[in-house]
Amino acid sequence: MKRARFSEEQILEILRAGEETGGLPAFCEAQNITERTYRKWLVRHGAELAEPNGGQLPSRSQRTREVKAINQLGLQLVALSQLKIDRLELPDDLRSAIVECRALTKGARGRQKRLVCKMLRSEDHEAIRKQVESR
Repeated sequence: MKRARFSEEQILEILRAGEETGGLPAFCEAQNITERTYRKWLVRHGAELAEPNGGQLPSRSQRTREVKAINQLGLQLVALSQLKIDRLELPDDLRSAIVECRALTKGARGRQKRLVCKMLRSEDHEAIRKQVESR
């Protein structure tokens, strides 16, 4: 079996150093690797670089708790009065989805609430949560 030229630690060091440099071709040449190899390593080890806890993803239970907290925030937003909604700095599409949710009947309102929660997950929900708590 062919022995690896770089250890996992060396690969991670190279990837971290590559993020700090501007020119990828010159960096790869200095490291004596090809751009294709660098990109392949980046795909394979990208999560380890992005995650602050050493590449370990949060557990399924933790992700579930986070989603439930975001959903609760979405339901709070739907329950707020129009005056309070107007005071919040929300994206226009999220604001219109919240306003539309109030005008719908029971079944459609449930679907619209799920849509609001889904849209909220893609936004900066912590900043929105702070706005709601401060008002």
